Amino acid sequence: MSEREYVYEGAVQELLNQRVGHFDGTIQKSQLLVYSVIYFCFMAIQLLACLILSRRLKRKIIENPDNMHQFRKLNYLYQLVPILIIVAQIVFLVLSGLITAFGLYFSPGIDLLVIVGPVLLNIILLPTFFVTTESEISRELNNNSL
Repeated sequence: MSEREYVYEGAVQELLNQRVGHFDGTIQKSQLLVYSVIYFCFMAIQLLACLILSRRLKRKIIENPDNMHQFRKLNYLYQLVPILIIVAQIVFLVLSGLITAFGLYFSPGIDLLVIVGPVLLNIILLPTFFVTTESEISRELNNNSL
């Protein structure tokens, strides 16, 4: 066995220097576990943010129907926080080195699912809550006007 150390250029070397994963197959499991828990907690934060903000949007429109002409603007305003959570999740994924660690720890295919799955779920949660809230608002406004 050679004692030679492999040095890669560019982003690969930067990710390896973060000491999340090593090419000998060992991974600092405690650091990987903490980063993974933080990474998956973004889903819970996103779920909570979408739930709270969609309910606040609904309450604001229902209590003051005059705001209906500004609905699209308010809708985008309330969706800003969940969008920022998605961006923070992606930035954390890249900067923490989890892409490399998951690639080394899991078999091909599963690593892609673990990397992309939570981000994709957060992206799906956002319109799900706000489209549902939009239909609830229109239904309640129609019932109130009748």
